[in-house]
Amino acid sequence: MSQVNRGRCLVLAIIAITVVGGLVFGVLPAASESIPFFTGAVLAFCVVAALLYAMWRGQPWARWFLIAIYVVGLAFRLALIVRAPHVLDIARATQQFVAALLLTAPPSVGVFLAAQRNQQSNSR
Repeated sequence: MSQVNRGRCLVLAIIAITVVGGLVFGVLPAASESIPFFTGAVLAFCVVAALLYAMWRGQPWARWFLIAIYVVGLAFRLALIVRAPHVLDIARATQQFVAALLLTAPPSVGVFLAAQRNQQSNSR
Protein backbone atom coordinates (compact mmCIF):
# COMPACT_ATOMS: atom_id res chain seq x y z
CA MET A 1 0.00 0.00 0.00
CA SER A 2 1.40 3.39 -0.96
CA GLN A 3 1.91 6.25 1.48
CA VAL A 4 -0.95 8.18 -0.12
CA ASN A 5 -3.38 5.27 0.17
CA ARG A 6 -2.32 4.57 3.75
CA GLY A 7 -2.81 8.26 4.58
CA ARG A 8 -6.21 8.24 2.87
CA CYS A 9 -7.30 5.25 4.98
CA LEU A 10 -6.08 6.94 8.18
CA VAL A 11 -7.85 10.21 7.37
CA LEU A 12 -11.06 8.31 6.61
CA ALA A 13 -10.69 6.49 9.95
CA ILE A 14 -10.21 9.84 11.72
CA ILE A 15 -13.30 11.25 10.02
CA ALA A 16 -15.35 8.18 10.99
CA ILE A 17 -14.09 8.23 14.59
CA THR A 18 -14.83 11.94 14.92
CA VAL A 19 -18.28 11.85 13.31
CA VAL A 20 -19.44 8.82 15.28
CA GLY A 21 -17.93 10.23 18.49
CA GLY A 22 -19.54 13.62 17.90
CA LEU A 23 -22.93 12.05 17.39
CA VAL A 24 -22.71 9.57 20.27
CA PHE A 25 -21.04 11.86 22.83
CA GLY A 26 -22.28 15.27 21.72
CA VAL A 27 -25.46 15.48 19.70
CA LEU A 28 -27.44 12.49 21.02
CA PRO A 29 -27.00 13.32 24.74
CA ALA A 30 -27.84 16.96 24.00
CA ALA A 31 -31.13 15.94 22.40
CA SER A 32 -32.60 15.31 25.84
CA GLU A 33 -31.49 18.74 27.10
CA SER A 34 -32.90 22.20 26.39
CA ILE A 35 -33.18 23.61 22.88
CA PRO A 36 -30.24 26.08 23.24
CA PHE A 37 -27.97 23.30 24.53
CA PHE A 38 -28.99 21.01 21.66
CA THR A 39 -28.52 23.82 19.13
CA GLY A 40 -25.03 24.48 20.48
CA ALA A 41 -24.14 20.80 20.20
CA VAL A 42 -25.38 20.65 16.61
CA LEU A 43 -23.48 23.84 15.68
CA ALA A 44 -20.29 22.50 17.26
CA PHE A 45 -20.75 19.26 15.31
CA CYS A 46 -21.19 21.24 12.07
CA VAL A 47 -18.01 23.25 12.74
CA VAL A 48 -16.01 20.07 13.30
CA ALA A 49 -17.55 18.53 10.17
CA ALA A 50 -16.48 21.60 8.17
CA LEU A 51 -12.94 21.30 9.57
CA LEU A 52 -12.88 17.61 8.62
CA TYR A 53 -13.95 18.52 5.09
CA ALA A 54 -11.27 21.21 4.85
CA MET A 55 -8.70 18.69 6.07
CA TRP A 56 -9.90 16.14 3.48
CA ARG A 57 -9.37 18.78 0.80
CA GLY A 58 -5.74 19.09 1.96
CA GLN A 59 -5.79 22.25 4.06
CA PRO A 60 -2.93 21.95 6.58
CA TRP A 61 -4.41 24.56 8.94
CA ALA A 62 -7.52 22.39 9.38
CA ARG A 63 -5.39 19.42 10.43
CA TRP A 64 -3.57 21.44 13.11
CA PHE A 65 -6.76 23.13 14.28
CA LEU A 66 -8.38 19.72 14.73
CA ILE A 67 -5.34 18.50 16.65
CA ALA A 68 -5.61 21.52 18.94
CA ILE A 69 -9.31 20.82 19.50
CA TYR A 70 -8.57 17.18 20.32
CA VAL A 71 -5.76 18.06 22.74
CA VAL A 72 -7.83 20.71 24.57
CA GLY A 73 -10.79 18.33 24.72
CA LEU A 74 -8.54 15.55 25.98
CA ALA A 75 -7.12 17.78 28.72
CA PHE A 76 -10.65 18.75 29.76
CA ARG A 77 -11.75 15.10 29.79
CA LEU A 78 -8.71 14.01 31.80
CA ALA A 79 -9.51 16.65 34.42
CA LEU A 80 -13.06 15.29 34.62
CA ILE A 81 -11.81 11.71 34.82
CA VAL A 82 -9.40 12.50 37.66
CA ARG A 83 -12.12 14.32 39.61
CA ALA A 84 -14.95 11.84 39.02
CA PRO A 85 -14.32 8.87 36.70
CA HIS A 86 -17.21 8.11 34.38
CA VAL A 87 -17.21 5.57 31.57
CA LEU A 88 -18.50 8.06 28.96
CA ASP A 89 -15.72 10.53 29.81
CA ILE A 90 -13.15 7.75 29.51
CA ALA A 91 -14.61 6.65 26.17
CA ARG A 92 -14.64 10.23 24.83
CA ALA A 93 -11.05 10.80 26.03
CA THR A 94 -9.99 7.60 24.28
CA GLN A 95 -11.70 8.73 21.08
CA GLN A 96 -9.98 12.12 21.21
CA PHE A 97 -6.59 10.57 21.99
CA VAL A 98 -6.82 8.11 19.09
CA ALA A 99 -7.92 10.81 16.64
CA ALA A 100 -5.13 13.19 17.74
CA LEU A 101 -2.55 10.41 17.56
CA LEU A 102 -3.64 9.36 14.08
CA LEU A 103 -3.46 12.97 12.87
CA THR A 104 0.01 13.68 14.28
CA ALA A 105 2.05 10.49 14.27
CA PRO A 106 1.88 8.79 10.84
CA PRO A 107 3.80 10.61 8.09
CA SER A 108 1.43 9.08 5.54
CA VAL A 109 -1.32 11.48 6.68
CA GLY A 110 0.86 14.44 5.69
CA VAL A 111 1.71 12.75 2.38
CA PHE A 112 -1.98 12.23 1.63
CA LEU A 113 -2.90 15.81 2.54
CA ALA A 114 -0.07 17.11 0.33
CA ALA A 115 -1.37 14.94 -2.53
CA GLN A 116 -4.86 16.36 -1.96
CA ARG A 117 -3.47 19.93 -2.09
CA ASN A 118 -1.59 19.17 -5.30
CA GLN A 119 -4.68 17.61 -6.84
CA GLN A 120 -6.77 20.66 -5.91
CA SER A 121 -4.22 23.10 -7.33
CA ASN A 122 -3.92 21.08 -10.58
CA SER A 123 -7.67 20.97 -11.10
CA ARG A 124 -8.00 24.77 -11.10
